[in-house]
Amino acid sequence: MSKYEQIKEQLKQQALNARPHTRLSSVRELMRMFGASQSPVMRAVHDLMDDGIVDCRAGVGIVAGGKVKTQVSRPGHSAQYKILYITVDYFSENLWHKEHALNLYALQVKADLIICRIQQNTDLVQLIIDVMNESKIHGIVLATGAERYDARTIEFLNALKIPVVLQDCSFNYPELSRKIIVLQPDFYQTGQLAAESFIAKGHKSICFVRNEPESDMNKLRLQGFSETARKHGVGCLYLSDSVKSWESSLEAAVRIINNSIDKIRTRNVSALFFDSMSGSIAALGALQRIGFRIPEDLAVIGCEDSIYALYTNPTVTALLCDSPQMGVDSIDMIIRKTRSVPRKLYPGKLIKRESFQ
Repeated sequence: MSKYEQIKEQLKQQALNARPHTRLSSVRELMRMFGASQSPVMRAVHDLMDDGIVDCRAGVGIVAGGKVKTQVSRPGHSAQYKILYITVDYFSENLWHKEHALNLYALQVKADLIICRIQQNTDLVQLIIDVMNESKIHGIVLATGAERYDARTIEFLNALKIPVVLQDCSFNYPELSRKIIVLQPDFYQTGQLAAESFIAKGHKSICFVRNEPESDMNKLRLQGFSETARKHGVGCLYLSDSVKSWESSLEAAVRIINNSIDKIRTRNVSALFFDSMSGSIAALGALQRIGFRIPEDLAVIGCEDSIYALYTNPTVTALLCDSPQMGVDSIDMIIRKTRSVPRKLYPGKLIKRESFQ
């Protein structure tokens, strides 16, 4: 038996002998158990998910499925395309929403989505080579977060003969081939919109809080925020810290706020824009414990959105782009070759809630 078959059988037996939704061996544990790379492990997980035997849950990992699905073969309806989707093995609602949109659209267009979740030290080039050696891949979608690709990875991607889409990329790569598509939120516009929204409410001193690792993304967002403030003669404070990739943005936000209270008070700041929604939610409690009333003393906006923002007191205003559409476009650009430009930007929109009223 191949390692893929051994892993699949082991995981299948774990799932069938467990209660539904029980946590099973993790990807890392299975790699160590069988001395295998990530590729055969993820292939086994993906196939068992298709059968309904296992499921993957954000923040939990691989769990036993609720039931076993029956696969029905329909002539002429088999997958016409295989797309490799590589994302980070990190809890993020934003990543989950994009992956969910990709999955749904892949089913509609009869594409087989092979999902690989990478760790901090994963060799991305070797992972892609391993998958391509096992399956004929028609395109690759990369959604790998705040890590900057090194020269070896860029050179490898440029040399590939299949379409490659970089989704929600945190960095700009001038050396990328024009055949590689980059889909990003319009970072400058989101910063601009946050500042304009605060200014329209009459705020005279506003603040950008970078609670994510420094990247081209948040530099552009800060630029849009600060230039808009300056244009309107409004004071602008920038708060940040040494935030590393894979570090908790929640902990970073609380740490930044606790270390910056004097600055916030001295500058008479009355509005805070956080680089992530999770950070704004975490900071909300810290601000309230210090004695700030939200939004009477400080208005708060978080970038992207979270279901938890609806259950805070007050609820948190969100600034988000169309992540599901980004997922749909990723697949379209591979299978339909709708590639008019090498880079597409998605504007943000404001979802007003109590923290902004």
